[in-house]
Amino acid sequence: MIALLLGLIFGGSLHTADLGPVLVKQLGSIVLAVVVINLWEETVWAGFFQTRSGWPKWSAEPVQRGC
Repeated sequence: MIALLLGLIFGGSLHTADLGPVLVKQLGSIVLAVVVINLWEETVWAGFFQTRSGWPKWSAEPVQRGC
């Protein structure tokens, strides 16, 4: 807010944008952020559970331990 006021005081002008394109662009940004954050979170949880439980039980090739 201070930067806006200083710009106007020192001779700048205020230009407003159309509401429609701004809302569409922001909606796209929100959707992208939700998808990326969800993908990151699912990847982290999958790695956490795999390291805690050893080899995944649903795998076709179990790890040979011992002998």
